[in-house]
Amino acid sequence: MNAVFYFHFYDPSDDFTPTRSLAFYATNMSTTWEQLDETMALCAEDMDAKYGEHCMLIGRSDLNTIGYASSYFEGTRQDQVMEAWRNVFVQRIRGCVVGDVCDVTGVYNPDEIFQRVQDAYEQQQSELLRDRLNEHVTTPQTAPLKKM
Repeated sequence: MNAVFYFHFYDPSDDFTPTRSLAFYATNMSTTWEQLDETMALCAEDMDAKYGEHCMLIGRSDLNTIGYASSYFEGTRQDQVMEAWRNVFVQRIRGCVVGDVCDVTGVYNPDEIFQRVQDAYEQQQSELLRDRLNEHVTTPQTAPLKKM
């Protein structure tokens, strides 16, 4: 299963428009949506205690998105929260691979968030594959000479 985890960060004085939105792509998850919901609920409690209140936006299996929002995080704390959530996915969901955190500020539609983050993840994977291929192709490899 693949999904996008996203977080809208709000300014405490303006609860209507997120000041920053971050997301990451999670793939290769060996779990069901029910199991994922349970894991997310348990981890959200831990995250609330450590970082501040999380408000679940919606976990949509039909859109493969999981969203949270909060006005309790500023600046670098937002980055720390996203890294902590990335670690949750890697450590608690068997087989999960996560992509880099993407800035999706100004995007509010879960469909569009999913598509942008998935595209960014696929682009990143393509670049990694191209770099590995270029490294392999440009590395001189000489075969032993055979006598005739």
